[in-house]
Amino acid sequence: MQEELKTLDKFDLYSYKGKPVYVHDDHRFVLTHIYDAQQKCLIRKPCKFIMFDAHHDLADVCDEAKELLKTLREQERMDEDLFFEVVKDKLRGDDADWLKAAMELGWVSDVAIFGIRHDNSENNPFIYTDASGTNHTVFHSGTWPGDMLGYQGDLGEHITNPDMIKFWEVLGWETSKPGLRHFSEGKEPIMLNFDLDCFSMSYEDFLFPWHKSVYERRFLKESKYLTTEGWTGKQFVQGLAEKAGAITIAREPDYCGGRSNQDQIFSDINEIIFDSQIEKVAE
Repeated sequence: MQEELKTLDKFDLYSYKGKPVYVHDDHRFVLTHIYDAQQKCLIRKPCKFIMFDAHHDLADVCDEAKELLKTLREQERMDEDLFFEVVKDKLRGDDADWLKAAMELGWVSDVAIFGIRHDNSENNPFIYTDASGTNHTVFHSGTWPGDMLGYQGDLGEHITNPDMIKFWEVLGWETSKPGLRHFSEGKEPIMLNFDLDCFSMSYEDFLFPWHKSVYERRFLKESKYLTTEGWTGKQFVQGLAEKAGAITIAREPDYCGGRSNQDQIFSDINEIIFDSQIEKVAE
């Protein structure tokens, strides 16, 4: 599949601090990279999944695809050809239903999504029950970690309702001990996922990459709140990357305003958020 994806989905393999970074175009093909990472024991099956995306990608899977996904889940040795056919031809071409497909396969457990701008009408948290009867909790927000670190932010406040505790648990965010908030140690590796469209901005019928001032406020501004003092959105994302067994990046050029914009966004997040440490793997 990896070789075919190089042509079909312009797949490239990068690395970040020794971890694989799967870079590709259409978001639904992230399923192939989840599969690869789990086959290599980089992440558990199912894994916790942290996303940055302008869309929640929680559309329902059509009945035909759901039946095929059920068949694949029940196979002792998965039919890779059938799996690839489902991803290519049975899931939606606008990449809106792959997340529920991942849950139907038993590959993704609970999810946290940051940066949503579109179709953010589902209950938060959203509970999805797959065909096997397993529940999946999806936390989704249009807010960014840098803003959540401040006063009344979901990463900084002393909120103890069950939903918030579950949200922190999905992120591996330690809140029970005194002192500054931090990531828990020794937790299971997550999968960290980016859709570059969430780093674009619109004006009338134009799409542009974020101006650097947007990164300044959302990722580089230090929190002054007592529980998160000194933390930045950049540090939080880097902390997620440290916890990740694998990272995926969907370029989604059609939702970024084209290839040129997509390349600029990739360059910006690599430089500003990851200190230019996402590097192409030599073939």
